[in-house]
Formats: sequence, C-alpha cells, structure tokens
Amino acid sequence: MTEITSHPIILGDWGTSSCRLYLCEGETILDSATAPGIKFVEDPEATFCETIEPWVTKYGKLDAVLCGMVGSNIGWKDAGYMDCPVGLQDFGGNLINLATETCNVKIVPGVKTLSGLAKTPDVMRGEETQILGWASSRKSDGLLCLPGTHTKWAQIENGKIQNFMTSVNGELFDVILNHSVLVGGSNLPPACIGDEYRSGIETAATGIPLTQQLMSVRSHQIMGNYDVIQAKSYLLGLLIGTDVAGSLEYANGASISVIGGSAPASFYAEAIRTLGGKANIYGGQEASLTGLHHIIEQG
Repeated sequence: MTEITSHPIILGDWGTSSCRLYLCEGETILDSATAPGIKFVEDPEATFCETIEPWVTKYGKLDAVLCGMVGSNIGWKDAGYMDCPVGLQDFGGNLINLATETCNVKIVPGVKTLSGLAKTPDVMRGEETQILGWASSRKSDGLLCLPGTHTKWAQIENGKIQNFMTSVNGELFDVILNHSVLVGGSNLPPACIGDEYRSGIETAATGIPLTQQLMSVRSHQIMGNYDVIQAKSYLLGLLIGTDVAGSLEYANGASISVIGGSAPASFYAEAIRTLGGKANIYGGQEASLTGLHHIIEQG
C-alpha cells in the first residue's frame, strides 16, 4: 500500500444552525462534511471529533481553522471580538488555540462595533471571514450584504471592515411564519421571486412602519388576494424590502455585493434592484474559504 504523505487542513464555518467543514489541500477541496449547529449540540468537541473521524483515520492528526458561533459564549470556546475597523492582517495573531487528541484547532474571533451603522452596538461571527475573503479577492471597497438568519450589512474601506449593522430578518420571518396567525400555514413550499414577492417589496418602500404593514399579510388572504403560499412570498418581500429600503443609502449609489447562497442572495439582489439599487452576487462558500485561507497565511 502506498503511504499517504500529503497533509490537508480542515476549514470550517460552524454557525448557530449548521456546521460546514471542508478538508482542503491548498485551494483544492478534498472532501466536505456537515454537523448540527452549535445550538443543537451539548459537547462541541465530541461532535467535531466524531465528524472528522474518517479524515483522521486516513491522514492522521490534522489542523483546523474554524469561524462562526463555535467561538461564541455558547460555543466550544469564547474567542472574543475584535474592534472595528479591522482588516485581514489583524486576525492571524488573535486566533484561539484548542487541542484534541486528533486535531489542533484554531478559532477565529468575531468582530464588534460600539456604534454600528444603526447607531447601536453590534456583533458578528463568521461573516467577518466571508467579508475579508471577498475583500482580499476583489480588492475593492463598498457596501456588502450577507443574507441569513441575522443579515449583515458591512462597509468596507481600504480592505477593512469599517462598520456594520445586523437585521434579524431571517429570524423574524421564521417566527412570523411558524408562531403567528399572519400566514396560517406550516410546511409550505419555499417562497419564490414573483409578483407577490415584489408587491411586498413595493409595500415596504412606502416608508410606513413595518409593524403597521404586517397585518396586510393576513388581510390579503382574508380578502382572497393571496393564498397561503403567495402570502408567504409577500411576507418575505415585505421583510426584505424593509431591510433593503433602510440600507440603500449606505451604498452611495454604488453596486452592493451580496454574499451568500444562491437562493437568499437572489432574494436580496432582486429587492435591491427593485428599489433602484445595483447588486452583484458573490458565493458564500467561496468567500468563507478564501477568508480562512488568508487568515492562515497571516497567522
């Protein structure tokens, strides 16, 4: 049998609801694995070691660099936060070290601002790695949008995260959908970009407070305008439209880079364009892995 001499590294984003790990050799992804999010595990170390066991069996003891909620106060070990403005070169010397029997783990710290774009304190974990991955490959400034359970809007200047703010749109959508009478259905097909979604965006753009518009999700159904599936898309348009309408000013007319998976990124890009802005989409996995690779180089 031929002896394996290569020594890959594990890169991963371990968030609140999901964990994505990649076994990489240089820029090549050799394999990938998933695990439950931090909020679903009692013992992060045991979960991690169990997930990577096939890789350890093949390659021996490995190194890993992880970002996301794994480094939070509800994660494996609190990695703390770095203050804005913060750039790629600032992370290498601030990684938190952990050691298991089968893996040497480094955790990327999060980022905080005392007065974010919304003029309130704010924090992020995981998104900073995607942002810095985008900045290092694009070498440009601008406003970024990272859709998710907690959507981030970040200003990048000279390759640094200058400031940011969080919208809890994804979480709010889930709460309204599953724990209110506004939609009145569960286990529905995914929302889609269509007339109902765009109607929600346009309704949000009127500037009327969201709390005074949300009842229209239910009233449209009662009056026969939408069925429950259409109402779901309208609700998403109303929430994302409100978020985008309140954020476009930070782009100063320039194109907004939307970083994330194809579906959430498409919804946000459509809302930005519908409300008169410009948007381009950049893959979330690509941004995260690029950021982790560069953090390794800096460290």
